[in-house]
Amino acid sequence: MTSPTPPAPTTPPAMPAATQPPTAVQGRRTARSADAHRRVPGLVAPSEHPPTYFRSAIGAELHDLDGNLYVDFAMPPGLLLGHAHPAIVSALQQAAADGLAAGPRQAHELRVAELLLERLGSTDSVLLAASGEARSLAVALARRHTRRPLLVRWEGDDAVNDEDLVLPVGDEVAMERLFAQHGPRLAAALIERLPTRTGLRPHAPPLLPRLRQLCDQHGVLLILDEQATSLRLPRGRDDAELQADLRIIGSVVGGGLPAAALVGRRELLTALPPGAPAQPLALAAGRALLQAVAESPLLPQLDKLGEQLDALLGELRARVSWLQWRRAAGLFWLHLDDGPLPERPGDISAVAMERYDRLRAPLLDRGILLPVSPLQPASLCSAHTPVHLERLAAALHMSCREQVERS
Repeated sequence: MTSPTPPAPTTPPAMPAATQPPTAVQGRRTARSADAHRRVPGLVAPSEHPPTYFRSAIGAELHDLDGNLYVDFAMPPGLLLGHAHPAIVSALQQAAADGLAAGPRQAHELRVAELLLERLGSTDSVLLAASGEARSLAVALARRHTRRPLLVRWEGDDAVNDEDLVLPVGDEVAMERLFAQHGPRLAAALIERLPTRTGLRPHAPPLLPRLRQLCDQHGVLLILDEQATSLRLPRGRDDAELQADLRIIGSVVGGGLPAAALVGRRELLTALPPGAPAQPLALAAGRALLQAVAESPLLPQLDKLGEQLDALLGELRARVSWLQWRRAAGLFWLHLDDGPLPERPGDISAVAMERYDRLRAPLLDRGILLPVSPLQPASLCSAHTPVHLERLAAALHMSCREQVERS
């Protein structure tokens, strides 16, 4: 459920008592960091100078080469339990001891598929694949099945090829027009259940059921991309109404390691020639993660953390009117500008993007790691605590205040 940004109160309340963020770590970086950058320069975000090299990640916390601690809100969304969860570490150790070359088909695949289908409430089949292949496999399968060339996707989503037809987010009229014009040549419609690349704005309620109807009318496969929200959304009426032909599941099936899955009807999945299998370590980690998630109240825990975050950011917004956000599925997206929250990628102002870029470095200096891109949502996991959220709010408060004082 998306949390709307609360309106800014007229009388700012006092900031909550929170764990103070660490003092700027920039001065506590040693010669090791500079030496690492000389030896392995890598790619560095423009706002991150000097770069930060991390040596460990446990739960929701990271440590760099100099021993500085950071709270990680930039972790991949598939890390539902955080970094180095004991069950996943144990599974990886056992898998490594069993050998890393287990052949084209592995016993872990069976249990990963069973646990995934149970969690999704699905009776379909599962095709596990190496990370990065799932989207291209899904589109190739749709083209093979329909013998049609075209794919329709929504703006903000990653391109599959140059021939993609792109629809504006939330424009049902444009969707109707596109299907009427190109329906006989469409192989598939590829859509995120929750648009994570366009500010976490949920689709209007009629859009997804209507898309299902249009796909049925024109013989088009409906592909639901859930790589960023896998297992983060509760099962509900949407699943029954949509009946997606294919679902793309992200790195949760690899326990955060590179792996992905396609879920769909057996007759669809068996139409593809065998591809590169997922790696044994990833499958072992995925099995451990799915088992742990099945035994824990993950979604209520993420919801509770999200509500605490809403309260902290709401109090902060009383002091910084241009701090806005959206939250859904254990993810949150910061929008640093006044006015209505954007509904499409093109609505995100240059001011908001510039402020985000300028904020990221001082937040890092205060021990907070956010995604590099202002278009990418930050992640919550079961390892985050209220203290971590308080550190985020306090660091945001100080960093935003510095921006206001400079402007």
